[in-house]
Amino acid sequence: MSENMKKYYNELFMNKKDNTEKIFEDVSNDFKKNINQNFEKLIQDKYALDLGYGYGNYTIFLAEKGYNVDAIDIVKPYWLKNRIKNNETLKKNINIYSSDIRNIVLKKKYSIVVAKDVLHYLKIDELQEILYKIKKNTAKRSIIYIVMFADIKRRDRDGNIKLIENEANLSEHNVVEIINKIFTKCVILTNIENYREKEKYNNKYKYYFEAKRISFVIKRGCL
Repeated sequence: MSENMKKYYNELFMNKKDNTEKIFEDVSNDFKKNINQNFEKLIQDKYALDLGYGYGNYTIFLAEKGYNVDAIDIVKPYWLKNRIKNNETLKKNINIYSSDIRNIVLKKKYSIVVAKDVLHYLKIDELQEILYKIKKNTAKRSIIYIVMFADIKRRDRDGNIKLIENEANLSEHNVVEIINKIFTKCVILTNIENYREKEKYNNKYKYYFEAKRISFVIKRGCL
């Protein structure tokens, strides 16, 4: 991710201004349900990974559950550190790393991996590479939670297509095909929904962001 994107996200956190990715949104009920249902089996390994932790909601949720969480992002660690500074348990359970997720070296076996609203910035070969890393570094019993956009259309106020630096804009077909190819012998729960956002300009509402929002819950082992 470029310096421009890093600056963009740091400004969002500083101003607490949300965007299309709903970066301040609470942990999804679907994710909570899957973690809670399989808690006894997953907690045995105790390690979790949050790729692109953003504001830290998923990282904090998992740390509160007792997981030792590796949280990786290029944004300033200040925002997450500030949220946990008065909680000794969270500080003990959360390891924060400032890094581009494309450069990560994973050495643990994680029972939970979260990659929410970050993978759509990768090109196809980069996406495949990081997914293989995730597969290699997950425990025999594990859950991988992925949320990403596909078929993205961004428009400026004049209705012209707007491109975001380094955003690969993968198709729905590309994303689903890659996930199913890599995570063989896994239970894959897929949810695809149309996603649109609009803003008011000159007293008229116009859609400025349209995409497919794809969620995967990938279960490995006897879960």
